Amino acid sequence: MPRKERHDMPRFVILKHIAGSVHYDLMFEHDGVLMTFRAKDEPRRDGVCMEASFDHPLKFLDFEGALKNAPGRVEHWDKGTFTVINWSDKQIDIECRGRHWKGRYILSAQDDDKWLARKQSKEK
Repeated sequence: MPRKERHDMPRFVILKHIAGSVHYDLMFEHDGVLMTFRAKDEPRRDGVCMEASFDHPLKFLDFEGALKNAPGRVEHWDKGTFTVINWSDKQIDIECRGRHWKGRYILSAQDDDKWLARKQSKEK
């Protein structure tokens, strides 16, 4: 039986979802699922506007390819681990360690299901 990988730190993945048009799914491991946000634009290193989506199963941390129950395919745009600084219903403050997303990001709830992710500048 293959040995399961052990992850001491929560993980994140940013999937590029190609299905006619392109969007990005930002997924953060939290309470046994992937809390998911959808962005129309590439999630730049400095931040991105996004919309809350439904939670996804953890298998999407490693999944790439054609989707069974949705159109198109997904590929990893970024992935890595993160440390939670503060997590609430309206704000998520995390330190990311990915290929593109490196450093401290604050995800803040705006109106309705809209969120804004912004990279924090280095401490003064």
